[in-house]
Amino acid sequence: MIVLETAFCFNSLRGAERIASNIPDPVDRWQARCGQKGSSRSYAREGVQLKRVYNTITCHNYIQTMSTTSILLADDHQVVRQGLRALLEAEHDFRVVGETGDGLEALRLVERLKPDVLVADLMMPGLNGLEVARQISQRSPQTRVVILSMHANEAYVLQALKNGAAGYLLKDSSAADLARAVREAMAGRRYLSAPLTERAIEAYAEKAKSDTLDLYETLTTREREVLNLAAEGKTSAEIASRLCISPRTVETHRANLMHKLNLQTQTDMIRYALERGILPLEKRLTPKS
Repeated sequence: MIVLETAFCFNSLRGAERIASNIPDPVDRWQARCGQKGSSRSYAREGVQLKRVYNTITCHNYIQTMSTTSILLADDHQVVRQGLRALLEAEHDFRVVGETGDGLEALRLVERLKPDVLVADLMMPGLNGLEVARQISQRSPQTRVVILSMHANEAYVLQALKNGAAGYLLKDSSAADLARAVREAMAGRRYLSAPLTERAIEAYAEKAKSDTLDLYETLTTREREVLNLAAEGKTSAEIASRLCISPRTVETHRANLMHKLNLQTQTDMIRYALERGILPLEKRLTPKS
C-alpha cells in the first residue's frame, strides 16, 4: 500500500507539471502549478520549486502517518533489544517507539505510548511476558502482543494465547518471521512459529481441560505481581516500592497467595515459580532475609 500511495503523490505532481507546461504565459503557468497569484517570472520559478518541495514533504508525512506500525520492545537483555530494533526498523512501515527490560515497566510504557504492537520476552524481571500479555489484553486491548521465547513448550504457548497474545515467536526464528508475526498481529490474526501449529495447541488444550483446577488462576492481578517479585527474592519493602503500595499491603497479598497456592515457605514459593514458569529454570535464587 505504501508504494501505491507514494506513486499517487508523485504521479499527481508530475501530472500537474505536464498540464502547466502547455500554458504559454509564465505567470499563468505558475498559478496553474501553485494555485497562487504572482507578478514575476522569478517568483513563478521559486513558486514551482517551493510547491514541489511542499508536495513532496506533505506526501511523505501522509505516508508515514497513515501506514506506520508503532512497536514497543520488552526484553531484559539489551543486546537482544538492539538486535530486534535493528531488524524491525529495517522494515519501511515499522517504527520502534520505546524499549524496556522489565515487565512492570512494559505495562506502564504501553499505557503511556499506546503502541500498536508489544514484542515481549517470555521471561522478564518484574513481571513475566505471560502476565504482561494478560494485563494488556484487559487494560490496553488496542495493543497486540507478540511473545518472544526460547521455549517451544505447548504449556507456555497455550497460556500465552489464553492470556490474549496474538503471536508466539521462537528466538531462533528469522528476521522475516519476526516481521510476519508483527504484521499478522496487526491484521488481527494469530501467528505461531514453526514447529508450533494450531492443531497441536488445540490438542494440548483439550487434554488440559481434563486436568484439575489451576490454582494460579485464582490469584488476583496484584497477587500475581507480588508472587513474581517475591519469587525473584525481593523483600516486602522492595516490592512495595516497585508496586507503589505499603509493605503491610504486600504482606497481606503474600499471605493470601500462599494460602491459595497451598505454600508454606519462601522456598516453596520459589519452587512453585520455577515449576510454573514464572522464573526461568536456570535462575536459582536464594531468598533474602
